[in-house]
Amino acid sequence: MSPLRAAIRDGLAVLRAELAQAIVDVRGRGLLWGIDIVSKELAGEVLLNLAEEGLLISPCFTRPETLRLLPPLVASDDDVAVALRALDRAIRCGLTTVGSTVDTAPGPVR
Repeated sequence: MSPLRAAIRDGLAVLRAELAQAIVDVRGRGLLWGIDIVSKELAGEVLLNLAEEGLLISPCFTRPETLRLLPPLVASDDDVAVALRALDRAIRCGLTTVGSTVDTAPGPVR
């Protein structure tokens, strides 16, 4: 497993555990990652919050509650850490704005 993939997987696992009220599932293959958010409203708010921080991620067009992470191959460990902190802030901010009605126990990061 590449160090970049491992850093993303481990960081997303921490976020999944800490923000289980917002993150339903996290899955990845290589450097392509999907984060399922409890609602499309919260996912949209997270996208807006991330854009305000200068981090653009992609929504899944067939599942608007899923956010796609597609980091470049040249991303550094520092880049990953910055992106994960921004994602953490964006989700927490979104929860205060949109709220959450789903309470789910964290599952494994696949």
